[in-house]
Amino acid sequence: MAEPNDRKQNLQSKEDSLIDEKDLKADDGDSTDTEAFSKKKIFRADANEAAASDEDLDAEAGDEASPDIDDDETGADEADELPAKKKSASAKTAKPAEQWRCPSCGKTVAKSERICPVCGTKRTLKKPAVKNGKPVVNKKKAGAKKKDNAKGPRTIVINPSTIILYIVAIIAIFAIVALVLNAAFPEIFRKVFYNTPLDRNGMVMQVGNYKIMAEEYRTLVLPGKQVAEETYGVDYWLRNPSADKEFVSSFQNYIIMYYCQLIWADELGVTLTDAEKQEIDTKIQTYIDETLGGSHDEFLRVLNEHYYTEAEFYRAKYNDARIEKLYDAFDASPDGTVTPEQMKAYADERGVMSAKHILFLTDATMTETEIAAKKTLAENVLQRIRNGEDFDTLMNKYSEDPGLESYPDGYDFENGEMVSEFYNACKALEPGEVSDLVKSDYGYHIVMRMETDYETFSKHDTYEDTIISNRISDKLVSLREHVKVTYGFGYKNISVVDITWEFKYPTRDAVPELPDLSIKDEAETDEEAAGDGTDDTAGDETNDETADTEAAA
Repeated sequence: MAEPNDRKQNLQSKEDSLIDEKDLKADDGDSTDTEAFSKKKIFRADANEAAASDEDLDAEAGDEASPDIDDDETGADEADELPAKKKSASAKTAKPAEQWRCPSCGKTVAKSERICPVCGTKRTLKKPAVKNGKPVVNKKKAGAKKKDNAKGPRTIVINPSTIILYIVAIIAIFAIVALVLNAAFPEIFRKVFYNTPLDRNGMVMQVGNYKIMAEEYRTLVLPGKQVAEETYGVDYWLRNPSADKEFVSSFQNYIIMYYCQLIWADELGVTLTDAEKQEIDTKIQTYIDETLGGSHDEFLRVLNEHYYTEAEFYRAKYNDARIEKLYDAFDASPDGTVTPEQMKAYADERGVMSAKHILFLTDATMTETEIAAKKTLAENVLQRIRNGEDFDTLMNKYSEDPGLESYPDGYDFENGEMVSEFYNACKALEPGEVSDLVKSDYGYHIVMRMETDYETFSKHDTYEDTIISNRISDKLVSLREHVKVTYGFGYKNISVVDITWEFKYPTRDAVPELPDLSIKDEAETDEEAAGDGTDDTAGDETNDETADTEAAA
């Protein structure tokens, strides 16, 4: 067995020889190599001393453990050879140890060594990143390691918010493309991408809670379309493209105002009773029996010619009856009556006055002498009035007004209905006063202003109807401004040409008028007819009065 000192000397000699070889390769003038060589010697001396001290300790330990050192040397040599063989075998199969390269001398050193055995340079370790007192972990690398080490199929994690964003983006892109196509090619877009809302079951628009389906929309619009085509020709819409949209827009407003009346009826709680609906049904059946010979098919044909289906006809008549009841309820309410104060305020706003006059007619065919004689006569009559004679007596004797017989009590008129000379002269007077001679294109006038009786004057009924109508109109306009109106998909592209009716019968023969389905009884109807006759007479009188007055004035 070789002595420890001998093995030490062998190793030392090998190391010295290696160092000498490196020194010979170094440049002679390099001071850095000299310093490195001195450091190597110092380090080697320290290593030798450490190894010597370790061998002394081993020797002492060996003497104590086995005092008999004169054992058989052959057995010891065999014992030393066995570990050497194991080491060589393990060295062949062992994986190469991790290493690091010294930055000073370039020597490759085992990772377990922190000091370079050649130059003594210490290994510098990279400090881990720290944030808030905790080491920062590279999530990408950690995740990659987890994925590499994971076993089994990969698990795909779906984020709901990401899916929603993708869906919203796709919808937005589609909407932008649709808007661009619709703006560039409206007709093609309308035919390719969606059907017209005038399909049999399509909703065209909705006013409040009332949905206007295509069938009803046709019924409301087609009569007007037919009148326009009969008046201007079937190709009217092609010759006037702007008329197409104007027509649809006008009927849009009409439909909205019509349903505002039903919304108003809902507010007032106006509904039809079962008896009132039965009364309408009975009148329809009577019309079928008496006018159409009881033929239901003929009834359907008549409805078809008037752009009605049977269901739509009944629905429309029920709605009309509700609107009729609505206005009856309104007339019975305080808003349906006009007080004398309200009548006077309305008449004053319109400049209403009442007056009588004595007219001395002149015209372009008269000579100057004749015109002068007329003026002299008018001055004499005026003087007699100033002297206290009765105005009505002189008016009935001398006035040449053609309307005097119809209006012996004078005229009620508003601003604009008389020639300006007559109106201004009357306006300058107080009730009961008489004017001087007033010259107009019709001759000479002597005007006496009268007090207007706002309960009996000739315009009372006309003004009363106008006031009530204005109140109704204001109410409907208010409802129109606040009601919610929505439109079916593609409504803005509706064309009059698209609004057609599927005629069941190809020929348009003479068609009877549809029945009057008023829910009022005959007595009320007769009273209203009589009242309407009175109103018409009053209106005629007013018109005649205006015409006669203008002619006389």
